[in-house]
Amino acid sequence: MGSRTVLLILGLHFSLLGNLEAQKKAMCYNTRGRFYCHCRPGFRSTNALMFTSLTGECKDLNECLENPQVCGNNTICLNTIGSYNCQCLPGFRVSTNTGRCEDEDECVRVPPVCGALGMCTNTPGRYTCNCPSGLSNHGNNTAPCTDIDECNVTGICGVGGDCQNQKGSYSCLCHPGYSNYDNKQAQCSVLTCDQFKANETPGQVRFTVPGPDESLHSS
Repeated sequence: MGSRTVLLILGLHFSLLGNLEAQKKAMCYNTRGRFYCHCRPGFRSTNALMFTSLTGECKDLNECLENPQVCGNNTICLNTIGSYNCQCLPGFRVSTNTGRCEDEDECVRVPPVCGALGMCTNTPGRYTCNCPSGLSNHGNNTAPCTDIDECNVTGICGVGGDCQNQKGSYSCLCHPGYSNYDNKQAQCSVLTCDQFKANETPGQVRFTVPGPDESLHSS
């Protein structure tokens, strides 16, 4: 096979590939004695509306730049060859009623986005989590509220107490000879009689044990 034949076959092959590619972008219309090309939707001619393969070609039309509102509000436009796609912004979803991107109420999700005890506030496109005392989302206001283990704080119950963590709280369990005087979140201190005297209420009666020659006195 001669070199001219090979070149001819290769040229025909690439010409056919070019025609197939061109057919994806344009439609050909035959007329008496001539023909012309017209770009398909999503493409635009480089010169005239009607052209031939020698006078022009079809280039992709970027609909996202041509019409920034082509997808509507709260959307992202993604250009593709010959077309485009629309996606909702984070925090929005396609409404089954309107077909548009509308705010998603994350606060009604199951399981709760803020955790079982967190307080969720919905806003357009986002939400925030507020944590009650004893819980935290550690500075990330869209993270679930989780328990704070107060028992990790050194000495929170004092040397005379053991810390018991609870959901959203904690308690100090005092050793024998120590007390936090019914304040379960106070440090345990050495139990003293002076503390009992300080806790007496006005009008409270105190008794002393009489000696052999003493009678019972009250004050």
